[in-house]
Amino acid sequence: MQKNNKNNFKNKDFHNNINQNNQNVKATTLEEDEIDIKEEKIHTDIKKIPDSEKVDYSRFKNIPISNQYVNKPNTTYIFAVGGLDEVGKNSYAIEHNEETIMVDYGIKFASSDLLGINGIIANTAYFVENKRPIEMLLITHGHEDHIGGIPYLLQTTDVKKICAPVLATELIKRRLSEFKNLKCNPEIIPYDDNSVFKTKYFEIDFFRVCHSIPDSFGMCIKTPDGRIVSAGDYRYDFGKDTDDTNIHKLVEMSNRGIDVFLSESTNSDQPGFSISEDNIINNVETLIKNAKGRTFVATFASNLGRIEKIIERAIKLGRRVCIMGRSMESNIKTSKKLGYLKISETDFISAKEVANCKDNQVLIVLTGSQGEEMAALNQMAEGKYQKLALKTTDTIIMSSNPIPGNFKSVETLVNKLYKQGVILHTNSPNFRIHSSGHATIQELQMMFKILKPKYLIPIHGESKMLSAMKRNAKAIGIDPNNVFVLTNGLKVELKNHVLTQTNNRIDAAPIYIDKKVASKSTTDLINKRKVLSEEGIFNVIVMVDFQAKKVVKNPMLTTRGCFFAKDSSSLISKISFSIKDEIEKALSSGETSKQKISDLINKTVKFYVWKNKKKNPIVTTTIFDN
Repeated sequence: MQKNNKNNFKNKDFHNNINQNNQNVKATTLEEDEIDIKEEKIHTDIKKIPDSEKVDYSRFKNIPISNQYVNKPNTTYIFAVGGLDEVGKNSYAIEHNEETIMVDYGIKFASSDLLGINGIIANTAYFVENKRPIEMLLITHGHEDHIGGIPYLLQTTDVKKICAPVLATELIKRRLSEFKNLKCNPEIIPYDDNSVFKTKYFEIDFFRVCHSIPDSFGMCIKTPDGRIVSAGDYRYDFGKDTDDTNIHKLVEMSNRGIDVFLSESTNSDQPGFSISEDNIINNVETLIKNAKGRTFVATFASNLGRIEKIIERAIKLGRRVCIMGRSMESNIKTSKKLGYLKISETDFISAKEVANCKDNQVLIVLTGSQGEEMAALNQMAEGKYQKLALKTTDTIIMSSNPIPGNFKSVETLVNKLYKQGVILHTNSPNFRIHSSGHATIQELQMMFKILKPKYLIPIHGESKMLSAMKRNAKAIGIDPNNVFVLTNGLKVELKNHVLTQTNNRIDAAPIYIDKKVASKSTTDLINKRKVLSEEGIFNVIVMVDFQAKKVVKNPMLTTRGCFFAKDSSSLISKISFSIKDEIEKALSSGETSKQKISDLINKTVKFYVWKNKKKNPIVTTTIFDN
């Protein structure tokens, strides 16, 4: 009995514990459910974007593309030829009646999957087809994504004048000297802070901005229907070694009444203010000072402001400077010519002279920070550079961030450099050796507050950046309905200070550059290369006796990159016999054109290959007349 009582006591205790645990479990479950609900609410609040801030990109698909000129008379039109939904090939046009002015005409560097292509530029077929010359090409600054396409523009399009800052003027002249087949030779006019240009319908004046290259400007364009401001690329940096954004002139322009602001959006999703360039230079100087051996600084050739300061600091530390990379060398020469870089020739050495100096007395400034395949830094990383081989005592400073589209190339380069055993420094939040030249959220909002535009058109950015601009604008009280997120080629209409979207969309398909040639045929070639890489090629050789109206022997078929012919012998036989039958039917009905027989072969091959292999190859035909 005692045993039973003891067991009963235990069982009772056990049941009490179970009940207690069940209550605890229920309580815990309720608490966890409440936490889950709260967390779900938090996540919902974070993810949900108000409808007023959303950008409906699907609407662009329903707008037909046509280069026909349908502008209304006495109305101002604004549109991007390039620079929207991308970073690069910036080009923005403003039209009024017969007159057109354009802001910038840059290049976009080809990604690694575009083999054989040197770059991409904006499509100007609309201007050529409608015989509309560019009255004035206005340049904001000398970066390649704003001036790099000019030689190709002048191959096809009539440009009357180019107006650019002094440094950009010299860079443009140097680039044009490398090209011979230019359609026109426009006058290149340098401008400064006080310049004013007038055409029949437009009046333009300028304001200086802070960017990563000296001599950077924005502009105010007065049109018959309102004032448009394009700020170019800008940021705010009140350090002693940089150009200031001219806030006083911006305020004066704001007092005139700004209708439309074309604002860059590259860093529109980055909070805060940019770190000062002075801090970047000081950090790079610290790394150079602590380096035991040779020091390499890789950055953009166009980042002349930073390059100049790094060279000056390195010389003070007792190092001699070697410049590598054709664009870097050319930009340094231009900078010295204009007086931006005041350094003696004796402080520079050639690549051959590097070996004659002590390692801790050498600074090498070079391009290749974006992982470009043929750049000196990449060749060194692969151990293929003949002029110079890397040592394990070398320090390499990557004073840049990957631009969109280059992340893979840069990561590959970084891994190659680590394999060489060098000391590598890349930009990081803990130690900044690069600062963007583009405005962050607060800097963009500061510009909005100063200019007080009625309408905002985000430019110079990918889709996510353009969309972020709409949210940033709303956050400081700008009506989201007054923010026009557009796509390349789509025109907006400015009439009596009111901006409205049109259904007038011109062809803005990109134009690819093959060596020094840019044309529609190059673009077609790229499309064929893409099809070839994805779908393959199907070759047909057939001998036809046109007099006897029959095919001599069965057609010979070969495939590359489409499917393995040996593994599909029955399909190959079926296609071969079908081609023969179709040709002989056509011959019997009196067809004698080789082109039409070739089209018939193409149609037959594509039908059977798609039906059986779900491939759409390029079909090549060779027809021999027996």
